[in-house]
Amino acid sequence: STLFSEDYVARMRRFGKLSKFQKCVRTSMVAFGLFHSPEMEHIKNVFLDADKDCSGEMSVDELSALLGGDANKDVLKLLSRLDTSRNGVVTYSEWLAGAAEDALFRHPAGAGGLRGAG
Repeated sequence: STLFSEDYVARMRRFGKLSKFQKCVRTSMVAFGLFHSPEMEHIKNVFLDADKDCSGEMSVDELSALLGGDANKDVLKLLSRLDTSRNGVVTYSEWLAGAAEDALFRHPAGAGGLRGAG
């Protein structure tokens, strides 16, 4: 997909290598934080476009379609890395936590410090 670059997939793979605690913290930060940036807006729009059934969750088929292929081993592995709740789908918070740039979580002012950042 032109909306979804390989850079985002690489971020999601890195997210998958974090500890369970680190994943939980990041997912909580995006669920309760105020992340406002052009990048986060783009990541949100990619999710909404991929969520064809408007369930608020991305299934393996929807993730496969986004990545332009079939539900193969790589797609299943990526879904597994993002699915911190282990319910077989990727929620919006899990998606944001996995696709967001690492720097977002290291900003000294926290999430609020990135409002309007470009």
